[in-house]
Amino acid sequence: MTRSVSDPDVRIDSGTERARAELPRTAEDRADLRELVLVCVGGALVAGAWVSGLLELGPVVLWVLCAVSVPLTSVRTSRRAFEAILERRVDVDVLMFVAAIGAAAIGHPVEGAFLLFLFGLGATGEHMAVRRAERSLRSLESLAPERAERVREDGSVEEVSIEALKVGDVVRVRPFDRVPCDGEVVEGTTALDESTLTGEPIPVEKTVGDMVFAGTLNAGAAMMMRVVRPASDSALARVIAVVTEARSRRARVELLTERIERWYAPSILALASIVFAGPVVLGYDAATWFYRAMAFLTAASPCALAIGAPATYLCGVAGGARRGIVFKGGESLEALARVRTIALDKTGTITTGRPRVHRIEPVAEMAEDEILALAASLEGQASHPLADAICGQAEDRSLSVPIAEEVVQVAGTGVTGRVNGEAIEVGSPKLIEELDDEHAAWRAVHELSRDGLSVVVVLRGGRCVGVIGVGDEIRADAAEAVRSMRAHGLRVVMLTGDHAESAQVIAEAVGIEEFHAEQSPEEKMARLEELEAHAGPVAMVGDGANDAPALARASVSLSMGNAASDVAADNADIAIMGERLMFVVEALDYARRARVVMRENLIIALGVISVVAPLAVAGLAKLGVAVILHEGSTVVVVINALRLLRRSRVGR
Repeated sequence: MTRSVSDPDVRIDSGTERARAELPRTAEDRADLRELVLVCVGGALVAGAWVSGLLELGPVVLWVLCAVSVPLTSVRTSRRAFEAILERRVDVDVLMFVAAIGAAAIGHPVEGAFLLFLFGLGATGEHMAVRRAERSLRSLESLAPERAERVREDGSVEEVSIEALKVGDVVRVRPFDRVPCDGEVVEGTTALDESTLTGEPIPVEKTVGDMVFAGTLNAGAAMMMRVVRPASDSALARVIAVVTEARSRRARVELLTERIERWYAPSILALASIVFAGPVVLGYDAATWFYRAMAFLTAASPCALAIGAPATYLCGVAGGARRGIVFKGGESLEALARVRTIALDKTGTITTGRPRVHRIEPVAEMAEDEILALAASLEGQASHPLADAICGQAEDRSLSVPIAEEVVQVAGTGVTGRVNGEAIEVGSPKLIEELDDEHAAWRAVHELSRDGLSVVVVLRGGRCVGVIGVGDEIRADAAEAVRSMRAHGLRVVMLTGDHAESAQVIAEAVGIEEFHAEQSPEEKMARLEELEAHAGPVAMVGDGANDAPALARASVSLSMGNAASDVAADNADIAIMGERLMFVVEALDYARRARVVMRENLIIALGVISVVAPLAVAGLAKLGVAVILHEGSTVVVVINALRLLRRSRVGR
């Protein structure tokens, strides 16, 4: 298809809507959901069996409910256990079924069924988390458009796939389209929203000779760009590659039961056989030693040990969700509890990611509100974040905003129009370039710039009447959160892609002494590696697609608030749903508390096994005693884990 460059009807799908839309569920997603439903149904049957025991409905009802629940709760684990048996291996999956059968054999089918339910639920959840991570990478890739407008030598335009673009091709990018490839502006002036790539919330002005990057949004006028890198080698593609590489380098945190399965499971089975067979070979009574072997197997069966970890993780994740802290698995609980350094991104983490008016400096005899109202009258018909900030401030002050006429948006400069017959201009300091540097307007511009603010000038009748400073708002609790992090013994570091002047202003405002500015995604990763090498495990708190590599590289990662992009939320180990930075402190408190509970559960489980199992072999602990103590330890570790569900918040 070929059309003229001047054809106003040419419009290419930029991929913006696709990037925001929810990805369709695949057949694998539906299968995972069905599996989860089956496990939950099985869990309900286990609960029913427990209730039937309380109501004394009879052993038939109890046994039938437990028997029916097993194939439902063990959809995934039974297959793995069967494969292990075929391969002549004894692993955690096999051990769980042996423990469940052992519990049932001594009259505790509910215990065995409940064990299989928890184990099956954890296995299904882990599998679904992997699927979600894969979808997050696909959503990042969708930021780049699928099609582009390539300009031919005769000035006509052809619609091509981005894969067909070659270095040197000239491409037209219309307003509100996304840039298809990395390139250089050859015609036009515009402003690009680079927040998906750099984290910068304020659109960046682009003119002839400036670089533009794939996936960024053209928030201004149409422009022409020359491709300097193919789509496969764009900055966005490199971010995706870095995320993938970082994920592959991260060691998987194994569950406790998986770490001990290599020796514990076969050892217990072998010891139980020896307890029974050894004395029988020597001529002792077979019935007596079978009884002791069963008591030993019951006492040494790792039900409490196996349930302790899943129960702690399950309650930890559930309790965190109730607090607005989404832990994407028990591993993130463990990892966060170990951190010694916390790295904070600036935009969207320390700040809100939403620019606001900070200061208004009158230059002529005009009140602040009048200057703001004039600016809002024109900016109300514009579409960019600074305009939203100015109009929002006017609304907050309940100002009467006059009606503007003949409004024209000039890319790279600002907005012009007429209010009450007077010419009004609102835009960048380029509007006052002809003024002397010592003019009051320029003094105000320099002062606001030193404060790290973006500057908007307001002209009436060609004369500058005021200067407005717009900046990203620091979170109200940021300074408190930084102090609290230090009180927890953490080293607090700020990493940002912003310029050093702005970074220093923010760092000083919240009390951060160590910061690193102008950091690319790759440099953030390198900085995290350096921090980890010198100070131990590092937590990264970030927001935006540019943080994805750093989030993936950190010992544990957290994404902040509703402003977090999909890729950041999905690549982070922990998602903070609220907007307060103190929620990060709460997540740390909660993770450390969960670690204490985990250690207590391990001590309880291993303590009962190490004491009761030898007594069972010696005949000093009868089968009933072994069952009571073993079951008691299971109940204790579950109750201990349930403490994590208590609601409490820091900073209140």
